[in-house]
Amino acid sequence: MATKTSTQKKKTVNIREAYITYVLLEGKKPKSVFAFCHENGIDESVFYEKYTSFEHIEEDVWRHLVEETIEMLRNAEGFDGYSAREKILGFYFTFFQEALNKRSFIRYSCPADMKGWRIPNLPMKATKESFNDFAENVLALGVESGEIANRDKVNNYYKDLMWMQFQFLIQFWIRDNSKGFEKTDAAIEKSVNVWFDLIERGALESAIDFGRFMLQQMK
Repeated sequence: MATKTSTQKKKTVNIREAYITYVLLEGKKPKSVFAFCHENGIDESVFYEKYTSFEHIEEDVWRHLVEETIEMLRNAEGFDGYSAREKILGFYFTFFQEALNKRSFIRYSCPADMKGWRIPNLPMKATKESFNDFAENVLALGVESGEIANRDKVNNYYKDLMWMQFQFLIQFWIRDNSKGFEKTDAAIEKSVNVWFDLIERGALESAIDFGRFMLQQMK
C-alpha cells in the first residue's frame, strides 16, 4: 500500500510539472487530456485521480504557492511574535521570493492588465480562500492587540482590500524589470505601510478626535 501511494504521489507531481513545461514551451494549453497524457506516458485514470481539467492544474499551482508561503511563515522562528504589519510584509516578501521559481508560469497564467482580474474563473483566484484565512487571522490578532483600530463593520472589508492589494502587487511584479525586482520590494513596503497607517489608530482617529473636539467647542 505504501509503495502504491508513493508512486501515485510521484505521478501527481509529474503531471503538474509536465503541464507547466508544456504551456511554457508551447504558449498554450494541450489539445486534450488524452493528448497530454499520451505525450507524457501518463494513464488518463491517473490524471483524473487528481485533476478534473487543465484549469484545475493551474489553480493547484497557485494554491500550492500561497499555501507553501503561509506554511513557511508559520514555521519561521519568532513569527508568532511579529506585529500584524510585519506578518503581512513577511507574507509578500516570502511569496515573491518563492514565486521566482514559477515566474514564467505566473506571467503566462496572469492577465495582461488589472481589468483581466475580473475574469470569474481566473486560476489565481483559487488562492483567495487560503489568503483570506491568513489575512483574517492576522487582522483579528492585530485588532485584539490594539495594533489595528477596531472600526466595527469596517473591519469586515479589510481582508477584501488586502486581496486587491495582493493582486496589484502580483501585477506590479510581473511588469517589474528592475535589478533584483527592487521596485517590487519598494512597492510592497510602501503599499503595506500606507495600508497599516490607515487601519492602525493614527491619522484617521486623530482627525476624528479633532473634529469632535472642534464641534464641542462650537456648541
